[in-house]
Amino acid sequence: MEEKQEKKSPKSKVLIYGTSIFFVFLTGIFILNILAEKTEGSMRKQVGTLQEKKIYHEPLPKDNALINEQKKTAARKLQAEEKHKKVVYLTFDDGPSAASSSILAQLKKYNAKATFFYLEPNMETYSNIVIQAHKEGHSIGLHGVTHNVKKVYATTTSVVEEMDTTNEELEKIIDQKSMLIRTPYGSKPYMNEKSIKNVEKAGYLIWDWDIDSRDWYYQDKRYVKDTIKQLNSLKDRTPVILMHERQATAKQLSQLLDYLDKQGYEFKAINEYMEPVHF
Repeated sequence: MEEKQEKKSPKSKVLIYGTSIFFVFLTGIFILNILAEKTEGSMRKQVGTLQEKKIYHEPLPKDNALINEQKKTAARKLQAEEKHKKVVYLTFDDGPSAASSSILAQLKKYNAKATFFYLEPNMETYSNIVIQAHKEGHSIGLHGVTHNVKKVYATTTSVVEEMDTTNEELEKIIDQKSMLIRTPYGSKPYMNEKSIKNVEKAGYLIWDWDIDSRDWYYQDKRYVKDTIKQLNSLKDRTPVILMHERQATAKQLSQLLDYLDKQGYEFKAINEYMEPVHF
């Protein structure tokens, strides 16, 4: 005699169907969470790799004040420690120029990093040099547009206006801005208190120097001797050396690099988290 099959009530069917859908839903959420974690981990890894490859002068992120402050604190602590070590910051103004290729080649030979304060018209003319300097890990700062005292310092906002114009050109070339600036002939005596406040309000960091190589004056190997003399008399300060992208400077640069290298100096580039050097 055949057993009668038990018929399931409509309510039981709905319950089973609902349970199955709920189980599938939970399984889907579980799988999505796993995929999300893997994706996030992959993205973090990629970001970390990109950050390692980032060159020096990433503009300070205004949307992350905490990280910004932490990096600044770490950089300035290191900067203070460097006063008792052999570290040198080579800086070049007025470029890029026809001398830039030679300067970059010599720096590469000594594995030296430097900081270039560029003029806007020159960047437009030698955009390939800007790209090369950036790719090779040098810091790029802004030097303005006109290099004319009467124009750069015409008003309390004219410095900012020139640096903004220069920054726009830099961004066109390397898709990145810089907040490092050096005003023509230095911050003194031309900048007044109001000008300085406007510059700081715009987020720019003014860098002067400790040692003026006077390469603009000598235009021969005497600038190397003068620089070394000043360097040896500098006490408890990390030297920031001013030079210019000129053929005469490039011609004698290897002598200075060779001396510094043999003396055990480490060549570093300025970054935006450091405490700027002022007169």
